[in-house]
Amino acid sequence: MRKLWLVLLTTILVACSNNDALNVQVEKNESKPIILGTDVYVIIDNKADERTLEAMTRAAREAGERFGFEIKVIQPTGADDLVKQINSLKGITGIGGAVIAAKGVPAGEAIAELASTGIPIVGIGTNSAAVLPYGGIGFVGVTDEGIGKAIALKFKALGLKKLICVATQGKDSEREQRICGSVADYLSGVETVSVKVTNKNSPEILRKAIAGDKEIDCMLVMNTALMSTVNQTKGLITRDLSVGLIGYEESREREVRSGELLFMTDNQDAMQARYAVDMLGTFTTTAGIIGNGTPVLTGPDIVTAAKVDAVSLSRKDFNR
Repeated sequence: MRKLWLVLLTTILVACSNNDALNVQVEKNESKPIILGTDVYVIIDNKADERTLEAMTRAAREAGERFGFEIKVIQPTGADDLVKQINSLKGITGIGGAVIAAKGVPAGEAIAELASTGIPIVGIGTNSAAVLPYGGIGFVGVTDEGIGKAIALKFKALGLKKLICVATQGKDSEREQRICGSVADYLSGVETVSVKVTNKNSPEILRKAIAGDKEIDCMLVMNTALMSTVNQTKGLITRDLSVGLIGYEESREREVRSGELLFMTDNQDAMQARYAVDMLGTFTTTAGIIGNGTPVLTGPDIVTAAKVDAVSLSRKDFNR
């Protein structure tokens, strides 16, 4: 019996020894993962105003406290500087991740190079296509399709049927046309008119477009710069049109309260920064990915008379 126990014990020891050797071998063959630090770089859109920059900075830092992140905010001066700032993050010691408002292929390619070093990246803003296909673990913000769908459903819920979409002629025209197209996917009647903000004849051009179609009962203004043209046009027509505005201006909150504006939209930029940092922290602590590689939408939040006062207070407190 004693000999049998000795044989069993010897067999067990040999098996354990073999397993230990096997484990060591596996560890030697594994690639060494990058050691992430606690510095998180948040690159914000160069067009963000001071209020938005402050709101996003506060939100990112509040979210970062939960994970022990040190938030470092960067605001590039333009597209070229954005690429430069992304490239500058390569090789920085102590970096734990990056949150980037990126636009365009050059920024996407820079993100791909940074992601290849093992740095987790979350995109924010309006262009998920400049982040997700280039190795970003997620995106928090708005998409053109999402904006169009939300607005179309709002008009539809109010029983409005035919929309005239007022867009600009210029560098933002392509994106505005794309959003108008998305609205058309969910609202049966959509007509788009593009005008120049600086053209004195723009109100008349818009008036003729409205006069030419008696079924038009609502108007979507694609950016705040067009509001002067639209208000001049409203003075030239007798028809009362419901008007929605893409974008948010504190100076137009009164118009929303009074019903002159049906709504404004808010992309909730502070929420983007907060959720993006939270997404990074979730990934680095649990390897979990929020959204499973699809955009996590923060908007557009459609701000009507019913909620404009609450939104106004929240914006003043830098919470949006």
